[in-house]
Amino acid sequence: MYGCSHCRKSNYVFHLTITCSVTENATNDTTFKIQKVGQTPPHGERTPDKFLKVFGKERGLFLKGVQCENRGLGIGAFSYYRRVLEAKKNTLFDEIIKVLKLESSNIALINELEAAKKEGQFTKAVDTIKVALPDYLLINNHNPLKLMYSALSEGLHSHTDEKCLDLARTIKLILFTFLEKLEFALKSHDEVNEAVNRLLDAKKQNN
Repeated sequence: MYGCSHCRKSNYVFHLTITCSVTENATNDTTFKIQKVGQTPPHGERTPDKFLKVFGKERGLFLKGVQCENRGLGIGAFSYYRRVLEAKKNTLFDEIIKVLKLESSNIALINELEAAKKEGQFTKAVDTIKVALPDYLLINNHNPLKLMYSALSEGLHSHTDEKCLDLARTIKLILFTFLEKLEFALKSHDEVNEAVNRLLDAKKQNN
């Protein structure tokens, strides 16, 4: 077990394989080979619990994708992230709908998202959505659903492992950024409502 030299708090267990070979000569020289094959906790940044909660039963698949990404296994990472998005498509749409219901002007988009939930594949579902997302949910002025659609529709078998790794990282980054925006929109709305209610309560007390 080794302690982290940066935070001085975390501990890591490294899993090693040790092999030896003996050279038959006058001294019978022995050579040892030590190779790291893994560690606990796994290498790489820890996925925040709030994202894992969204993935639900598919969190295990997502974490396998993260492990593949950390090891540079692009095809594996891309495959796992795609499976998670396919499985959690409706959960993601429901999170978007929850935010859109804060404004009555989003009825058309809500209806399209509800209809898109009936599609089996993420890419097919996104392709049916024609109404634009509100500006506050865009990422660099782009629709995050369309960005993930573009990455997933590239296909798995037509690219190198390096290209799949790049696409996998893109999918994860866009998804996390979008979930952050959804969370911020809900939090901001709740905070504004609380502030208004406090002012109204204070006004009633003064009267």
